[in-house]
Amino acid sequence: MKTILAKQRKILNSLNIIETEYSPLFSQLVNFSQAKTEPVHSWFRYREGFSPSLVKYFIDNHDEWILDPFCGSGTTLVTSLQMKKNSVGFDINPFSTFLAKIKTTKYTEQDLKKIQQSIELIFNNHHKNPVSIPRLKIIDKAFHPMILEHMLKLREEINMFDGHIRGFLFFGWLSILERVSNTKKEGNGIKYRSTVRTKQGYVHIKDEDWQRNYFGPNKIDFINQELKNQYKKMISDISSVNYESNPATSSVFTKNNEDFSQLIPNKISKVIFSPPYANSFDYFEIFKLELWMGRFIENYAQLRELRKQAIGSLWTADSAKCDMQEINQILDLMNANELWSPKIRTMILSYFSKMKNILQESYSVLLEGGKCVIVVGNSAYANVIIPTDLIISNIARDLGYKKIKILIARYSTTSSQQKKNLAPLKEFLRESVIVLEK
Repeated sequence: MKTILAKQRKILNSLNIIETEYSPLFSQLVNFSQAKTEPVHSWFRYREGFSPSLVKYFIDNHDEWILDPFCGSGTTLVTSLQMKKNSVGFDINPFSTFLAKIKTTKYTEQDLKKIQQSIELIFNNHHKNPVSIPRLKIIDKAFHPMILEHMLKLREEINMFDGHIRGFLFFGWLSILERVSNTKKEGNGIKYRSTVRTKQGYVHIKDEDWQRNYFGPNKIDFINQELKNQYKKMISDISSVNYESNPATSSVFTKNNEDFSQLIPNKISKVIFSPPYANSFDYFEIFKLELWMGRFIENYAQLRELRKQAIGSLWTADSAKCDMQEINQILDLMNANELWSPKIRTMILSYFSKMKNILQESYSVLLEGGKCVIVVGNSAYANVIIPTDLIISNIARDLGYKKIKILIARYSTTSSQQKKNLAPLKEFLRESVIVLEK
């Protein structure tokens, strides 16, 4: 182990030629926690996002166009719009881009009146036709049968409307899916509410017991009240942000970001984004209820195609090579027998190959003096650290970026055994904000 640590230290030192600063100011800005109470941002709890305050920190008065090539649910785009800046976003997850599009839609007072009338119709109508149940394998475990049927009937009522009115109503419906389900998002996926973590370990609670306490005496009333509360909040937020008189525009594209420069007609002042970390997480797994219930996907073949395009996932279709010597040296230190998946090496190579392409695309659309701001997290496999912030910074330097700086937001941890083994290198286990200037 000492030999491996010494070799890691040598590689890390060769990469650690970038200006680095510990900036605890960013510790609360690299996650979504602060957005949970902010207008519009809080419509859907998108844990993988960062704080709107981070976007505000980096946008200047003279900036005109902002780009986010991993826009997710639209934190960068919504914040840019609220600051009266034009923005463009890309993401391969159709559910995420739907959220971003609705959150940046400019609803008028007339629209709000139509929405309120539509809400009354949704709850007063009684959908009598049979509903189509998604072919998600866990659908029966994820919802009580009565709740599943009622949610699907509400979806069909919402689909009677068109355009951005339907978009608003459908957004609210999607926002309560997790709340009315038997599941909750946790870690790299979803967990069942019947399983509770205690100091003594996980404890199973009978469905009838937790559901009685959680949903109350009437499950349909619970759903309807959750949805009405969601719509009430969304309408209130739209009135408070007053997008109608805002001259800024926002465009959202559902596609991979390999060639986004061809779709951007204007030069960009700031590129602000957080790619998925190189941690093997499957973000389509986390949002599978929304993807299937919302009909963003209808079969597993479509899901596989989306997963293949993801970055940082073991599902990646690439067998990419990376010509950066240090990456291959790091991978050579890993004991294949200690890796929990043989795909990890390919995933890491693909990750940095794709990140290099995104940095090139960003460079091509940035104004001279424009900045690229990236929120990243380092990871570890088989007692070997993947210093994502240092690798990306060195790739950016080779591509021509200047004034490169790493702002360390917070130090993180890993599994208990790896934490112990990697203690001498713990300063490289961290989340950071990389700032690059063209």
